[in-house]
Amino acid sequence: MNHRVSRSSSLISSLVVSGLLIYGLWWFYTRVWDFSNNKRGLVLAFGFLLMSDGLYLLIHAFLRPHNYSGTECAPEDLTVVLATYNAGEAIARTISGARRHVPPDQILVVSDTSTDNTVEVAASLGTRVHENDVNLNKALTISRISPEIATPYTLILDDDTFIGNATIPTSLLDDGYDAVAFNVMPEPEPTLVNKFQQYEYRKNMFLSKSLRAGSASVGNVSGAIGLYHTKDVQLQAGYHSGFFGGEDQERTTLTYLYGTGRGVTYTNSTVLTEAPHTWWQLFQQRAIKFGGGWGAAHLNIVILYLRLIVSRRAKFALKFEKGYQVFITLTDPLRLVLFPLMILDPVGFLIVYAAYVGLEIILWFWTKRQDSFLIVLLSPLYGMFNTIARFVAFPFWLKNRWDFVFRKRFHRRVTKRKLVLEYATITVIMLSLLAYSIYQFPNIEGLLKPANEPGILDAQRIK
Repeated sequence: MNHRVSRSSSLISSLVVSGLLIYGLWWFYTRVWDFSNNKRGLVLAFGFLLMSDGLYLLIHAFLRPHNYSGTECAPEDLTVVLATYNAGEAIARTISGARRHVPPDQILVVSDTSTDNTVEVAASLGTRVHENDVNLNKALTISRISPEIATPYTLILDDDTFIGNATIPTSLLDDGYDAVAFNVMPEPEPTLVNKFQQYEYRKNMFLSKSLRAGSASVGNVSGAIGLYHTKDVQLQAGYHSGFFGGEDQERTTLTYLYGTGRGVTYTNSTVLTEAPHTWWQLFQQRAIKFGGGWGAAHLNIVILYLRLIVSRRAKFALKFEKGYQVFITLTDPLRLVLFPLMILDPVGFLIVYAAYVGLEIILWFWTKRQDSFLIVLLSPLYGMFNTIARFVAFPFWLKNRWDFVFRKRFHRRVTKRKLVLEYATITVIMLSLLAYSIYQFPNIEGLLKPANEPGILDAQRIK
C-alpha cells in the first residue's frame, strides 16, 4: 500500500486544518464574550471548550482498527536502549524482559547520574552500561548515546516497562515503516486512580494508534516503549529539545518530519508500565515533575506541530490531531480565566457533563466495554483534573526552560533548532493570551454577582 500523500491532497488537508484552527482560536477569544448577558450560553460555550477532549473522537468515526499478523523480530538487528535514573528496584525486571528478545550485550543501559544501585544491577545482568557525567534527562541521554548503537533498529525502553512476551516487530521496519508504537497499559492495581489510568490509556491506544495503524499515521509512540530505525534516532539528536515531559510526542513528530519511510504504525502487542499509584503522584506526573510533566508536553513542541500541519508527508487525521493539540494548548489561558464559571451555573454544568459522558459512552463501546461504567460516568471529572494539571504546568515549564537555557545551557546540544527563539515565542504568545483573557474578563462581570446587586461596570454607568 502506498502511504505517500499527494501534493494536492496534502495542500487541501493543510488548508482545512489551518483554517479550522484559526477560526476556532478567533471564535473562542473574541465571540465567547458575546455571551456576557447570558450565563447559560457562556457556561455551555466554555464547558465545551473545557471538555473538548471528548470531541476528538469524531474524526475517527469512520476508521477501523488495524492489526498485523505474522510480524517477526530479528534480534541480531536490534539494540534495546534504556536511559535510567535511580531505577534499581525496577530495572532488573525490565532487563529480564528485554533479554527474552535480544542477547544482554545488545541491551544498552545509560545511567543518568544514578545514586542508587542501578549501575550495579544492570552490569550484573550482562548489559552494556554507560554513565552520564551530568544529569541530562532521558531524551538528551538517548541523543548522547545514539552514536554507540550499531544495529539498524533501536528499541527505546523505559526502565519501568515490562515487555514480557510481546512481539517486537522489526519486520514492520523492514517493510519501510518509520517507527512502531506498542499497546502500553499500566500494571493493574485495585485502586480508583489506576482504573482511571487504565481507561485513559485504553482510549489513547485505540483512538490514536489502533485506528491509525492502517494509514501509518499513529499520533504518538509512547515513551515507555518504541521501535525506530537507528539512523532516525541518531538524526534526531540534533533536533530533540531534551524536554522530558512529552519527549515521546516530540520524537514521534520529528520522525514524521525527518523520517524517510511510510509513517508510524502500531502493534497491539501489550506491554505493561508502572503508573503513578496515588492521586498526588499522578498530579506530579501531569503538572510538576521534570518542568511541568505531561501537562507541558504540547506546549514545548507546539512549533513542531505547526510545521507538521503544513507538511506534505502527514495524513489528514494526523494533521487534525496536531491542530487539535495546538488549539487545546493555545486556549488554555482562556480556560484558566473562565474556569470558575463552571460552578456558577449547575444546570449548564450538568448539560456539558451529560454531553461529555455521551461521548465517553461511545468510546466505551468502541473499546469493548472493558472498563467499569462508573469510571465512564466519572471520566469528565478526570478530564477536569488533567485540565487543572495543564494550568499548573505552565509556570513549571517556564522555570525548567529558563534553567535549561541560561543555567545549564543544554540548548547548545541541540544544534539544528533555534530553541531559545521557540521558547521565547511560545512564552510571549501564552502570556499575551492570558493577559487578553484577564483584560476581557470584566465584560462578564455581571455574571459573578447576585442578580439584585449592581456590579462595578453598572455602578460606573450610573455615575
